[in-house]
Amino acid sequence: MNFLTKTWTPILISILVFQGSFLLYDIKLKNKYILLLVFLCLLILLFLFSINDQNKLIKKNNVIIENGKIFAYIIIISSIIEYFKFGVPVFGDILYVDFGYSYFHHIVVSSWVLAYVAYNENNKFIKLIFIIFSIINPLLMLNRDLMLLTFISLMVMVSNKKLISIKNILIMVLIITIIFGIMGEIRSPNAINSISLPFVFEINELSNFILWPLVYVTSSSFNMLNNFDHLGSDLFNENINVFPEAYHWILLSGKYINALTFYFLCIITLRVIQILSVISNHFYPLYIYLIYQTYMSAFSVKFFTTNTLFTCAVFILLYIFSCSYKKNAKINR
Repeated sequence: MNFLTKTWTPILISILVFQGSFLLYDIKLKNKYILLLVFLCLLILLFLFSINDQNKLIKKNNVIIENGKIFAYIIIISSIIEYFKFGVPVFGDILYVDFGYSYFHHIVVSSWVLAYVAYNENNKFIKLIFIIFSIINPLLMLNRDLMLLTFISLMVMVSNKKLISIKNILIMVLIITIIFGIMGEIRSPNAINSISLPFVFEINELSNFILWPLVYVTSSSFNMLNNFDHLGSDLFNENINVFPEAYHWILLSGKYINALTFYFLCIITLRVIQILSVISNHFYPLYIYLIYQTYMSAFSVKFFTTNTLFTCAVFILLYIFSCSYKKNAKINR
């Protein structure tokens, strides 16, 4: 797990995803040398930021979110409010895309935080409630992104206490992949069968539960590669409308170098939060969250979003409130 939480690893994974998609799809690129040059520059950037990594200095065995328990209760109450108001997406009460209040929903999709709060909770009943809620909340709202983030958060905390074998990791990844496919089918029944993408192999014999993760991982890269020569945003299939976040940055100015700018800013942000995590392990969950967002930016716009801004603001405010409280407590002694 330590390898997956280094600041430079998301760049490496992004390159592998883009390259893998290039091999999986029948795409003819005129500017493939420019693509290779961008990949080469990303590798150089990756190497530069692999130097002096701060991960070893973070005290991962004692992760405590300041005022985390209060925030956990706010998340649970906010989630219950939305379920009462809108219904439960997994039961067919409402479509996933229509679920939740604007902006207020940021609180509800912060339930991954409960995995970290539960880590240091002494009351076994409350600990169990936090863990169960963090697992079932994304399932109830059919939020696959939140499910993956919660899974990673739980695995990070478990691995901080004991070593997880490769066998167990592979079993859990298989289970998550199956659940991911099932959630895709519930959200959009048989929609995967209407998606025609130019794979270099026959996909008709693959199970829908395998197709959903495959399309999720590769389709945004395909959209980017399919538009790479003319830097457009044309869709090969109207149901596949996502692009990697770095490609959105390229489209802003029509310059390929903006992909490097995007990843540079991502890693700078990660390094800042990583250093803050060395100062106080309160920021370690935020660091893992931002690492995850960087990973997911290979598939859609994830890093520079209002949700990321909200999450960063919450962690900073919780820390400031805690410091102020401790300072006042010392003065009043």
